[in-house]
Amino acid sequence: MPFSARQLMMALCDRIFVFGELRSLASKFSIQGAIVNILTKHVNSLI
Repeated sequence: MPFSARQLMMALCDRIFVFGELRSLASKFSIQGAIVNILTKHVNSLI
């Protein structure tokens, strides 16, 4: 069953939106991970 162009665009936009959400989540986690890494290195150098 062939998709109409509009359905295809809607599906594509949904896919892109979800992908963008996942990417922003991943970047938040990687930033938090980097902060934790820096803090643990700093604490280790103090000990």
